Amino acid sequence: MEGKKSNWLARLDAVTKQMKDAERLSSTMLNTKPDAQTWSVGDVVDHLVRINTSYYPGFKAIHEKNQSLKRINRIGWLNRWFGQLILKSVQPDRKRKSKTMTIWEPASSDHPPSVFVTFYAEQELLKNWIHLLANEKSKRAVIPSPANARIAYPLETALEIIITHEERHMVQIGEIMRRLKKYEAT
Repeated sequence: MEGKKSNWLARLDAVTKQMKDAERLSSTMLNTKPDAQTWSVGDVVDHLVRINTSYYPGFKAIHEKNQSLKRINRIGWLNRWFGQLILKSVQPDRKRKSKTMTIWEPASSDHPPSVFVTFYAEQELLKNWIHLLANEKSKRAVIPSPANARIAYPLETALEIIITHEERHMVQIGEIMRRLKKYEAT
């Protein structure tokens, strides 16, 4: 797991760097939805913060070694299967659009520019969690999904899901920004 840590941290830094481009949007454009079915850039950033922070209680339980898992969460092959299924669904290729769980939906549709400050702070917190958890003792750790406690997956897979999910949404932000530029030009 230690070997994966540097890769995860580098990928988080790359996402953070990419996010700087979106930070240049005006408040109006930050909250503009290209169409009724598409989130605004502000919605995506808020969603990323919500997802990442929803994992922190599970990280804390693993770190403090006071995790209580449901019986079903102790079935190793099932955890690996769920983890791989979810990881496959968050790949950046965006071939299939997916609907997010209610707990991760954006809080509002009017996001202040400070949503980026919150995102950057949460990126640092996530990196701190990775530093704390990426060790041999956590290698076999399992974390329940914040959306459904009956579903769990290996901690390594959860971290991969979180980071890959961020990368997926950076592709989405790029698409939204290209559409907004066309919108501004007309």
